[in-house]
Amino acid sequence: MTHPRRRHRSHMLAQHRVLRETLGRIAATNELTLLVRLLDDLRAQLEPHFAEEEAADGLAEAVGAAAPQHLRHLERLMAEHRVLLATLEGLIARGRSLLSDVVGEYVREVRALGQRLRDHEAQETALLSDAVHADIGSG
Repeated sequence: MTHPRRRHRSHMLAQHRVLRETLGRIAATNELTLLVRLLDDLRAQLEPHFAEEEAADGLAEAVGAAAPQHLRHLERLMAEHRVLLATLEGLIARGRSLLSDVVGEYVREVRALGQRLRDHEAQETALLSDAVHADIGSG
């Protein structure tokens, strides 16, 4: 049977692997809609992950038992959790704002151009049709 502390450490390492995978997808993404969605996913992963790390049986217990000389460094890392989540929240909000403002305006302009082109093509088709029918009718 696996020792609970070893199982817990293994679980945390697995979470770190999943987080690295998510961060890799974020780093490889240039499309804003997908990026905001990935940042939402990251937040959903980080919140419970940070809570587990900060719990009484979390990282402090694992590090303290194995290497108490690293506890000060761990405290700084734990304090950074709030800053990282706040930064992530800000980026998600900015991304959503861009999507609704700048990107939304761009999409509206593209759709308007598409409609103008459809109208233009319809008028050309009607003109060509009238010209052909008029030519046939007058001959």
